[in-house]
Amino acid sequence: MPIHSIPIRDYPIRSHDIGPISIAAGLSRIKLTFSRNEWLNPAAQVDVVFEISLDGGIIWGPKASGEDVFPWGVFPITFSAQGGEFIGKEGQIVAFSGFDMPLPELQNPNRQIRGFVSVRGDIVRTAVVLEIN
Repeated sequence: MPIHSIPIRDYPIRSHDIGPISIAAGLSRIKLTFSRNEWLNPAAQVDVVFEISLDGGIIWGPKASGEDVFPWGVFPITFSAQGGEFIGKEGQIVAFSGFDMPLPELQNPNRQIRGFVSVRGDIVRTAVVLEIN
């Protein structure tokens, strides 16, 4: 299982790029995790977009022109997280934010992913783990 890990550090207010990263045939899921332990300022905002290419990075899709979702699956993946303590359904403090999603075209050896992480409002101190399995 390929794991890309970035140790805990400060991410300044700006856009941060991840990848592109090649995905071997047979791998079926992508999981991205941000540690929230030091996201103390509620003004901090993290916005994430992950795109996929099925042709070795030539085309990243789907396109905004209304192209069908197939074969792109759940892509692009987007999520946002705000700083400060995040309280879960059971009343506990949530230590991580992120996503875990399926990858399309499992036997395609030309798949790549890339991500864009935008930090707004305040510096975010976090560790990042990207798992592809």
